[in-house]
Amino acid sequence: MKLKSLYLLALVLVVVGCSSSKKTTETVSSGKTESVAIKDNLKKVTVVDTFDKYNNRGSFKIGSTAVINNSIEVEVTYSGGCAQHNFTLYSTENYQKSLPPKLSLLLVHDNGGDACREQITETILFNIESTQYEGIKTVLLIVNQDFQVEYNY
Repeated sequence: MKLKSLYLLALVLVVVGCSSSKKTTETVSSGKTESVAIKDNLKKVTVVDTFDKYNNRGSFKIGSTAVINNSIEVEVTYSGGCAQHNFTLYSTENYQKSLPPKLSLLLVHDNGGDACREQITETILFNIESTQYEGIKTVLLIVNQDFQVEYNY
């Protein structure tokens, strides 16, 4: 009996140890809960020549930023609730000559013309693999000139 329990325990450990290490999140849509891989929800950083023509059409506040693997997590708060809001993260790929290199990023909010007043806080994920600096393993990302976060890869 002990031997069967030992084999069962070993089998469970093998199955758990071999399972995917992808982070997942649960989303609820039309009454059903679905498990979706976070990597599939990542937005890409958009590369532009200059930030001059990009302005924030809707006000928002960044609560925090964090780097997790090859993504940056940005917590934002804005007022709305009646229309779809979109956030885009821009980069000019102009690294400051420093150690580690510094890269400015601009987070822009499109409020979709939403005039509602509900306070909404959400976390947005962006894939930042494109911000890696060749030959160096760390970049200091500066989001909207206010938030600095170290990206080690």
